[in-house]
Amino acid sequence: MAGTKRAQRGRNFRRIVVALVIGLACAAVVPAGHAAETPPCVTPAGRGRLVELDVVAPLDDSVSAPENDPEAVRYQAAEVLRGFLESVSTCGLDHRLAFVHYGTSAPAELATPLVPVSDPGGVLAASLVPLQLGYTNFVPALERVAEILNGAEEDGRQRIVVFYTDGLPDDGSGRPLAEQFADIAAALGRLGQVRVHLLARIADDAAWASVEPYWSELGLASVQRLGSVDELGARYLGILRSELGLGRGDEAELVRRGDEMRIELPPYLEGLTVTALAAESGAELEIVGPDGAVDPDMQTESGRAQVLGVRDPEAGEWRVRLVSGGPVAVALDRVPLVARLVSPPATAPQGRPLRIEATFLTSDGRALPAIDDKPRFQGATVVRPDGSSARVELEEIDAGRFRATETVPTPVPGRYEVTLTLRGATEAAAAETTVPVDVVAVPYLESMAPRRWVTAGQPVVAEADLLLGGEPVEPAAAFAEDPRGVAVARLFSDGALLETRSMQPFEHAGFRVEFHTRAQPGTSYEVETELGGLLVDGTAVAETWRGDPFDVRRTLWQQIERALAWTGLALAVGIVLLLLAATIAFFRLERVHRRVDLETGPVFMAGRRLRRVRVTTGGDGRLWIWQGSDGIVRTTRRLLPIPIGATAHPRARVK
Repeated sequence: MAGTKRAQRGRNFRRIVVALVIGLACAAVVPAGHAAETPPCVTPAGRGRLVELDVVAPLDDSVSAPENDPEAVRYQAAEVLRGFLESVSTCGLDHRLAFVHYGTSAPAELATPLVPVSDPGGVLAASLVPLQLGYTNFVPALERVAEILNGAEEDGRQRIVVFYTDGLPDDGSGRPLAEQFADIAAALGRLGQVRVHLLARIADDAAWASVEPYWSELGLASVQRLGSVDELGARYLGILRSELGLGRGDEAELVRRGDEMRIELPPYLEGLTVTALAAESGAELEIVGPDGAVDPDMQTESGRAQVLGVRDPEAGEWRVRLVSGGPVAVALDRVPLVARLVSPPATAPQGRPLRIEATFLTSDGRALPAIDDKPRFQGATVVRPDGSSARVELEEIDAGRFRATETVPTPVPGRYEVTLTLRGATEAAAAETTVPVDVVAVPYLESMAPRRWVTAGQPVVAEADLLLGGEPVEPAAAFAEDPRGVAVARLFSDGALLETRSMQPFEHAGFRVEFHTRAQPGTSYEVETELGGLLVDGTAVAETWRGDPFDVRRTLWQQIERALAWTGLALAVGIVLLLLAATIAFFRLERVHRRVDLETGPVFMAGRRLRRVRVTTGGDGRLWIWQGSDGIVRTTRRLLPIPIGATAHPRARVK
């Protein structure tokens, strides 16, 4: 009867735990309003600090387990772990979980593969069946864990192992604990970079005191003793908090409503990412900008794991405030621009000066424009193998693309460290990265022609010297193969490839090629040379170099011819226009004269029609009409005056 009641209590407790897990899983993050259309994983930093987890949970199914765990709490703990993992999932985070049953051995048929914690096929739930597998041998359990993890794609996931056990090793050999823990240490070493956590459920203080020092010496990620199953939630939350990426030590714990975490942002950042992990569901956060306004798209709803981002944030102080719920662990991260070294490549020849070229772009390839009241500086520092350094400034040649205003000599071979920096003047760096460049003593081509311009109408000719350590070297002496096949040149115009031709040895230490393309005025060209072959010492060389752009110009005589041609054309056009203007003027005058005659019409004075009426226009624009006998002629429009001294006739009119 007592056993029946105990079994019933176990089933009831399991139902309560499962209900709790389902409730936690339903508390996933669902941002409100606009944020629902833009999932929280779509932030400037993608997932923020959170990482995807692959968790393997070995289940202690030894003979001693029923004695130390009569209610099979280890299976309830496994289900709680699955529920916790699901409750801290958010957009873009697909945690996976696997179970391993072990005792004397860890049978492969009783282990599950890594599956999503949502357990869509019920694989995890079906494996939670109490078993008795003999002794408590941790070594085969760890070997089975390694097999599961090695058989799954890593994809940048964080791999962890969580043991829930009584913590008392017993492989059945009767050997001392020290020897058994030595085998466990060797098995842990074969796991590689996997982090292992141990949760020991053991009531006997003396038994725990006998094994705790051994567990502590193994260097596990954590070793914790559980007093009761009620502690599982807090323990799992602590483990997941650190493994998810929130264990760097710069997070803030927001406990009460109104608690804030602040961060000062410089200009020219891609974004601000907020990563939060709540102890319980129901926590709400809001992000406050430098102007004190709360962006409605940046207020969260209840949930355990939250990732939010502010794109192109304004410089100044930003705050994350707890609106309700808690406690919540919050981390604020600046998202810098992506600094990338375009030139030189990872390997450069000794003797050729380094010409730094770089891009500073957002992760999605956008270039941030300069801010008027926030001067921007972009530069590079080159540290030579001897520790000396050189600093160069970068100027913008295209949106987000920068080139150094001067080159850095490479007198000795070795590793040169190139540090790219972009920041608002007097502000913290908004983008910075260091890239190694290995300078080696190998031959290289140094472009000699064309330099800055070529003659219009002529074929484009490229010439390059073969240098070693800055000194000329003959191609035939440098290469163990025919030098006529070790160099090619490519001709580009506005980024488009026009021709690719093989370069031929020229004079003593150079190569030359004549392209079919004839230089067109108003066009800019670039020549790229590629050198590749086997040197006399057996070293293979492969090196590509693109020279500076060059323009097309006309010679003095071409300019004179062009000027004369344009002058002759202009003269001819001028003459034609002059003749056309004269013709138009003539016809317009004739037309005006005829129109004036017609508008005047027959003139009558004192009932008599006047003949041979003369019509002229005065300098003041008035019309003058007269005949042999003068008089004022009245028209229907105006009075038409006649020369001074003439006799007026009141009846004169014009029809």
